[in-house]
Amino acid sequence: MSFIFGQVSFGDAPADRDRFDALLLANHGRCTTAHVIDPTSRTCVAVASATGDGREGPIVAALDGELHERQALTQILQVRSDTPDATLVAAAWARWGHDMWANLLGDFAGLIHDPEHGRATLFRDHIGTRPLYWHWSGARLSVATHLPDLLALLPDRPTPKDAAIAAFLRRPSALTPYTLLTGVQSVRPGHAIIVEPSGPRQVRWWAPENVPEVRFKALEEYGAAFRDLTDRAIADRLRGTGSIGAHLSGGLDSTGVALLSAQQLAQTGRRLVATYSWSPELSSEAPDMGARDERPRILENCAAAGLSHRFGTLNGDAMRRFLTRPLEREGVADLLEELDVLELAKADDVDTLLSGWGGDEGFSAHAESIPAWMLAQGRLRGLFRLGRRQFGLRKAHRIAGFVWSSAIVPLLPDPLFDYFGSTSDLYQDRYISDHLARLSPLPERPGSARSRGDPMHDLRIKIEQQRHIGERMATWASWSAPYRITHRYPLTDRRLITFVLGLPPDVLWGDGQPRYMARAALRGRLRSQLSKFDPANERKRLNAARATWRLLAAEAAAGGFDGTCDWIKMDVLRADLARGPSGNDSKDLMAFIRIFPAMRIWHMAERFGALERPAKRRAAE
Repeated sequence: MSFIFGQVSFGDAPADRDRFDALLLANHGRCTTAHVIDPTSRTCVAVASATGDGREGPIVAALDGELHERQALTQILQVRSDTPDATLVAAAWARWGHDMWANLLGDFAGLIHDPEHGRATLFRDHIGTRPLYWHWSGARLSVATHLPDLLALLPDRPTPKDAAIAAFLRRPSALTPYTLLTGVQSVRPGHAIIVEPSGPRQVRWWAPENVPEVRFKALEEYGAAFRDLTDRAIADRLRGTGSIGAHLSGGLDSTGVALLSAQQLAQTGRRLVATYSWSPELSSEAPDMGARDERPRILENCAAAGLSHRFGTLNGDAMRRFLTRPLEREGVADLLEELDVLELAKADDVDTLLSGWGGDEGFSAHAESIPAWMLAQGRLRGLFRLGRRQFGLRKAHRIAGFVWSSAIVPLLPDPLFDYFGSTSDLYQDRYISDHLARLSPLPERPGSARSRGDPMHDLRIKIEQQRHIGERMATWASWSAPYRITHRYPLTDRRLITFVLGLPPDVLWGDGQPRYMARAALRGRLRSQLSKFDPANERKRLNAARATWRLLAAEAAAGGFDGTCDWIKMDVLRADLARGPSGNDSKDLMAFIRIFPAMRIWHMAERFGALERPAKRRAAE
């Protein structure tokens, strides 16, 4: 487990050594090494990681994560092959400055301090595998890879930021670089923050639209090249690890990561300790749900590879407790099933957890807009071939439905697309208070990121504009820190994403079916069929949601959730809680999807004293 935290002073006020030393002492027990870099009155930065501290003349670098393709980098920089990663970063900055990013591959976040030029630079990799937060006081920069560490460095607790709360309630999966706390920001993936005495400024160093074209003569050559990149991405994330576990569902992404990792480890006499999924174990309470159930495929793949597997155990009590967790300190991702996985992995003494998360945006991109792109290109014969490939010659009505929904609807003007399209505002503005609603501008609704019939544009939107990939990674890093477990994500490797974004669009459906590149990379290497359908997990989550809703309804009936809140329409929320689940699966799920973030914000308001209780309740308390 690794982390960075520290302060750099640019004014008369020195770094706060007392707070720094107290935090270093508190965190020392959870790390194997702790280095203090430049512990002067101006700068103090602590690093706890295998990368150590790095120096190149007056330049000092701290790195949380790891660099890849180190051999090429050490040769270019003319340094020893065993040079620590952080020292490589310092040397790269001394040589290239802001142009160094093109030469750095890996999963990382870090800090560079150049005292000679009075400058500090914070940076985060292209996708955000490691979090990095910062606060600028006007003369002092505070930075940390984990929010609790950053908050511990500040003399006062930051107040909630109304605009960020409004953004979260409207669309929880698409936040701005701001956290829920005033003045506390996150370095955006693919960006750097350069801080000088005049203040901070943001630099974008990676853009998914600026990638080189990838062109081969034959379709098979694309698959072979992508297969090689996939192997290298996985191998890089197995280096320097101890006890390794992996996510494993029935889909391409996690199955590919888990089984290819197991194969590579076996070549060096190592093994995966176990694999983990969110779905419940097959039992009388959660029986086999037929051909679409992923769990038999999971067990078949594990048996073939000699792997042990652990299933999830989410229930209503766990979901209710989750609602009280401090999202302003942990991050806003809500996939609480991962907490199950962390508990199981801790019991197995795992310290590195591999995940296929992020694969949909590159490695196994569905490229749903390929049919619309073909229609826009006038490739009608090819479009109908795609339909026949999926539905056969005798199902003309299904081919027609495919052409309508996949090719014609994405090209419709916005008003018609809104009418016929599948986009919906899941969260609506149902619970946003009048106070928040008056803030301008509120975040855009989901329809603003609609498909435009350009597959590569749509992939770039998924990778960059939604930013949910890095947000989940940041939250999981916070959750995993107490367990001393590090997540690693092979399928978000920059080489893989750059390759996919540089392809001719039709290669993404090279054999007439989506996800051609991922299937080409895994062809002949899996021993069982895949089935990325998890109805048992969906049923488990729905049951947990209903159980949680009933608990909330009982609390409301007992007088809970009373009073007013500046952020939430409490009368609407209380009425929805009291109503409880209806028994209709679809209606219950959609209603609870909206209740869930509102309840997380209600508990945040409770922590910050932002609730106004009725007089009788205050007297009782």
